[in-house]
Amino acid sequence: MVAMNHNELFSKYLLVVNNENKKVIKALLTAMEKNGLSYIEKQKINFNQEVFENIYFLYNELKKIFDYKYNNRLDLEMFFDMIINNNINFYAIFCPGYTDDGYKNRLGKTTTTKIKQLKDLKVILTDWKINYQLKCLYADIFLENCDNIKNKNWEQELDLNKKLFMDFALNYFDESKIGFLSDIFDGIEYKQGFINKEVLEGRNYQEFMKYNQAFYKKMGWDNETIKFRNDKLYTIYCIIADYLKSLGNTAYLPMENMYARTKVFTKKGVCSMYLNL
Repeated sequence: MVAMNHNELFSKYLLVVNNENKKVIKALLTAMEKNGLSYIEKQKINFNQEVFENIYFLYNELKKIFDYKYNNRLDLEMFFDMIINNNINFYAIFCPGYTDDGYKNRLGKTTTTKIKQLKDLKVILTDWKINYQLKCLYADIFLENCDNIKNKNWEQELDLNKKLFMDFALNYFDESKIGFLSDIFDGIEYKQGFINKEVLEGRNYQEFMKYNQAFYKKMGWDNETIKFRNDKLYTIYCIIADYLKSLGNTAYLPMENMYARTKVFTKKGVCSMYLNL
């Protein structure tokens, strides 16, 4: 153990004293304290320097992959705790490629770019000898476009989009690491989705609604349509968050670019990490 005050610690590691660095260091020291690797005595931080440096240097290396400005302190604390215990299960969830009434016959740039980023994440974690699992899941439940009147071919289009996802992902991942949410949530009610009114309350829900209202109004949606879509989305986010939390040692990797919606996971006690956009 070494002992330093906050100013000495920031000076030793050449850290600018700002809110972002305070967030990171506080999260790291809290995770270390939880694991008996740090404590405060007589206004000094006593900590295992080797563990601190290993995790802090890995944190910096992972800036190539993650954009930490989206993380709150709890995200980072949970992430550092999993690194200390050398056991992380990443779940990356990809949305289908939607058209106005069906599904695209190609993969979007967001999907292909982020699959490649996940490959780079694997390389860093392997080089640093981190014990991890990384699973890519295609979200083929709670589907937006499943109206036979508007598009009688939507199921065939979805099957093609799923196949394109699988074929591309196989260039970077073993088949055992690629799957579909319908393999986990296989009840017929999950395909088109539903609304669980019991979860539609509280600050978390209100913030989720506020973001979606701003987003969907730009697309010309009316308030009724926005609320229906928002409430289905919030329901599935809660379902997936509860599932991931039940697994333990799990970090959620949102593959959509609308990161504001991911706070549902953090507030349910699931670590969320955000790829660079």
